[in-house]
Amino acid sequence: MVWVTYSSWSFAQVNLVKDINTIPAASSPTALVAIDNQVFFTAYQSGYGKELWVSDGTEAGTRMIKDIHSGSDHSSITRTIVFKGQLYFSANDGIHGQELWVSDGTEAGTKMVKDIRSGSSGSSINYPVIMNDRLYFYANTSDGTELWTSDGTEAGTQKVANIRRSWGANRTLVVANNQLFFAEMNDSHGREIWVSDGTTTGTKMIKDINPGTNSSHASGLVAWNGRVYFSADDGTNGTELWVSDGTEAGTKMIKDINAGSRSGSPTSLVVYQNKLFFAANNFDDGRQLWVSDGTEAGTQMFKKLRDYGSSPTSLTVFNNQLFFSANSTQGIELWISDGTIAGTQLFKDIEPGTGDSNPQQFKVCNNQLYFIANDAINGKELWVSDGTTTGTRLVKDIYTGSTDSDIAEFTIADNQLFFTANDGSHNQELWVSDGTEAGTQMVKDIQTGTNGSQARNFVLFNNKYYFSANDGVHGQELWVSDGTNAGTHLVKDMVTGESGSFPQELIVFNNKLYFQGRTSQYNVELWVSDGTEAGTHLFKELNLGNTSGSYPFNLKVINNQLFFWAHDGTNGYVLWVSDGTEAGTRVLKNGLAPDRNFLVEIPKFVEVKSKAFFSANDGLNGAELWVSDGTDAGTQLVKDIYRGGGGSSIESLTVVGEQLFFMANDGLNGAELWVSDGTDAGTHMVKDITGSNESSYPYFLKAHQGKLYFSAFDETHGYEFWVSDGTEAGTHMVKDIKPGTESGAPGTLYTLGDKLYFSAFDETQGDELWVSDGTEAGTHLLKDIWEGSNSSTPAEFFVYYNQLYFQANDGAHGKELWVSDGTAAGTARAADIVSGAGGSAPNNLLFLNNQILLLADKGVGEELYLYQPSNLTTPSPQIIRDDALVYPNPSPGLFYLQLNNTNQETAQVALYTVNGVQLYKSTHTINNNQLTMNLAHLATGKYLLKVEVAGRVITRKLLKR
Repeated sequence: MVWVTYSSWSFAQVNLVKDINTIPAASSPTALVAIDNQVFFTAYQSGYGKELWVSDGTEAGTRMIKDIHSGSDHSSITRTIVFKGQLYFSANDGIHGQELWVSDGTEAGTKMVKDIRSGSSGSSINYPVIMNDRLYFYANTSDGTELWTSDGTEAGTQKVANIRRSWGANRTLVVANNQLFFAEMNDSHGREIWVSDGTTTGTKMIKDINPGTNSSHASGLVAWNGRVYFSADDGTNGTELWVSDGTEAGTKMIKDINAGSRSGSPTSLVVYQNKLFFAANNFDDGRQLWVSDGTEAGTQMFKKLRDYGSSPTSLTVFNNQLFFSANSTQGIELWISDGTIAGTQLFKDIEPGTGDSNPQQFKVCNNQLYFIANDAINGKELWVSDGTTTGTRLVKDIYTGSTDSDIAEFTIADNQLFFTANDGSHNQELWVSDGTEAGTQMVKDIQTGTNGSQARNFVLFNNKYYFSANDGVHGQELWVSDGTNAGTHLVKDMVTGESGSFPQELIVFNNKLYFQGRTSQYNVELWVSDGTEAGTHLFKELNLGNTSGSYPFNLKVINNQLFFWAHDGTNGYVLWVSDGTEAGTRVLKNGLAPDRNFLVEIPKFVEVKSKAFFSANDGLNGAELWVSDGTDAGTQLVKDIYRGGGGSSIESLTVVGEQLFFMANDGLNGAELWVSDGTDAGTHMVKDITGSNESSYPYFLKAHQGKLYFSAFDETHGYEFWVSDGTEAGTHMVKDIKPGTESGAPGTLYTLGDKLYFSAFDETQGDELWVSDGTEAGTHLLKDIWEGSNSSTPAEFFVYYNQLYFQANDGAHGKELWVSDGTAAGTARAADIVSGAGGSAPNNLLFLNNQILLLADKGVGEELYLYQPSNLTTPSPQIIRDDALVYPNPSPGLFYLQLNNTNQETAQVALYTVNGVQLYKSTHTINNNQLTMNLAHLATGKYLLKVEVAGRVITRKLLKR
């Protein structure tokens, strides 16, 4: 054997396997806001994610302002508002969470205003509004939801008042008579109408409209004549029209439109000719156009446009007239009103006859009214009106033919209409219109190329990878790849059409693939495949007579049996087992259900001594630790950890030797580290790390050299790096990576040789690559990839031979593929898949024929690529290169022996126990330098493999999980 290391790296080529999805990609612009003659918006571009852009309406003048969340991650820009000539918004830079930002349109002038909630959680800025030359908005802190204000500076950004101790959905802030009106809830009253003058003492609930903890659900607030009009439910009269002047006495229902407890449900409130027009339902006439002067007597149905309701929507004032969409005998069409009953009439029947053109998204620009409508010929497209029927016309059939162009985000800048649309060639991009066909055009194709295929759920089967992917035509379906273009194809269109079957939980069992998949849009069952179209079919309908299906999940092969959870249609989710035949697929034990606590990830089945261990709820003890040998009698509760039916919320089941470690909560000590040998007496808490009833929340459990390594919390050190040998004395912190109470937050741990690799954080270097030999002295930063306090955020770790591959961002190339031999000098960028600062975000790295199969985005969406590691230079004689590789090892069943320079050779293959007992011997032909072995039928443990081929004798240890 010869191992080789590297002192320098040369980039290897990364080749596209196949562009599975060839549908044009979209930048999907959103949050369009105009400032002067420019429009600000968010857009997606490969390598950068969805970030802040600006456009003056020309291709050259359309550019990204700043990559706020560096690399391919989105900065999640929302709640945009223009204040003091600049754009204020909520964004996430990946460090501070969702916070308040400002931009003047330059990179340097785009910055966070204030880190309101320190740390990565973010304050989730919501519903900004301007009052008295200040910005007001909601923010979430550790104290709950609060009202904040800002003058645009960090020092001038301050809390106004606490609203409630919990977080939740906020409602729009509306300004009237120099006061802020909004709907909120606190611990005592439910969601009601509130007011604020911008001070702490002046922020209060106006009136408890629906008394007690019930909510009036005040909504649709509109300011008019110094008051706010809205809909609310007082618990007696249903949802009706209300008004408030900011005082309790001045907050009252205007009229019970739908008498009694039924609701009039006023919507689409708009002020026209000093009156309030809206849609409401009085029961007898259905939903019609109503009007109000603010009094009960002056609130009445304006005109009945059709019996049983006309459902007016999109009420918009244009050219001193009221335009809206309504339903009549001509269908849903464009209507107009001059404020008189006689002058309220159908304006234009865009789709002649009884069909619906469904006008919507009305926007006034440059003395014209723009809207979306469908004439039944061109699909939903852009229309314009000058206020006359002859001047109401289709602007342009953007997506030629009857297909809709999906127009949205109307915004006015420089007397032009900006919007997003899909012309069928470029998908959703930024467009502009001056109201003419020639002047309606795409501004810029920001995201060129094609969509990604959303490939996921990979499993190796017969030296090919099977996975779920979407080609844009068949929906998410089962695909296969051997690493070549021709060998990458759809296995079967299981649910015909674009909806897809969404294969998940793919697992190899008895030389076949088993997985969860849809049989129709809503019916999810257990499927099986031999890798061919004909051999891919529904395995068994577990939920008979129920169209929702059984939704099998957590599929796991243990001791030649397939364990999983599925819904039987009668008892809910129960434990199933299968021997791979339809007749041998049965409910293992009735009355046993998975832990459905939405706060806890349902633990996978794990194997210890050929038995399955898992978390389950028998209806008496709550969710606790169970064990099964595949029989009813052998399926038993191991221990009731949280006595009295509370359930111990088990997570992260991890096997170390013949011990099972996990996190559990016994109700006394919080969520701590536990261990089990499979017996009640041998199942106990390892250590109360916090020393109180607070939780240490051990996560990222990893077996390494007979010990358990993990991340855990205590109040003195925060989340740090720990180790355990299963005893209290042998459980201790390895290193306080970030000294003090703040956390080094070590992430998922990976093994390479005798060391562990992971990402961790400190103030000096940020989130970077660390290495540990299990000792404090041997735990250190391996390399500061993005030099300084910025974070390279290593992720997607993958061990290939004696090298560690991973994704990282050095600040200059975006998220790209990196490799390490365990030294700082030997840690370098392995491939610059996308040149420049964007990055390809490589992920899901896998072995395939002595190469690395991975997902990356190189301008055609995220697709499959093959990477061949470069030859190394400057060999180091003390390290040896192996000419025969077994992977994955350990494995639950399938093992692959990769041999160098061995093709079409005859090999003698033998398998032994560690005691020398021969279990198997046969002759095989080595194809494509690889031998495949399926040991799924064997018990968990260690085995010895002996292969005699081409004059060589190769022996390897195999670890069957």
